[in-house]
Amino acid sequence: ASATLLKKFIQVNLNGNLSGMIKLALNTAQPQSSQGKVKLALDGILLPAQSLMGFNLPDIKMTSAKINAVIENGKFTAQEIGFGSSTKTDDIVAQVTGDAQMEAPLERTKLGLKAVFELSPRILQSFPLLEALLAPAKGADGKFSYRFNGPIMSLETVAGG
Repeated sequence: ASATLLKKFIQVNLNGNLSGMIKLALNTAQPQSSQGKVKLALDGILLPAQSLMGFNLPDIKMTSAKINAVIENGKFTAQEIGFGSSTKTDDIVAQVTGDAQMEAPLERTKLGLKAVFELSPRILQSFPLLEALLAPAKGADGKFSYRFNGPIMSLETVAGG
């Protein structure tokens, strides 16, 4: 599958196999009435070597990803959002948990999300400064974590949260 939606925001090539379903009834005028369900599985994910925002990225591989989320009365809940399973086979292993309350306009949507991730040694070696930049988010288990809180338009990002 080609991630054309992502290309609208981030110019990146992505290859893999995508299956699942997306059923959404979004109301931008009254987001609190929005409903929906997303259930996606991705396999054989490859971001080929490319340049992104001036950085040369190596190829990035993940064996699988799952995205299961619901929207009920304008509240988005991440039931299961995960990428990869082990840094022995995957360059990125990540879990996203939390929720978001949709508001009008959508920039006022309030997030309460947490992302926890690991990067393979190969990726860390490709970017010598990356681990230093991520150091405030690194836990005792070697994983990095960030919390994203508040409205999208003035989002607070907390490292190690």
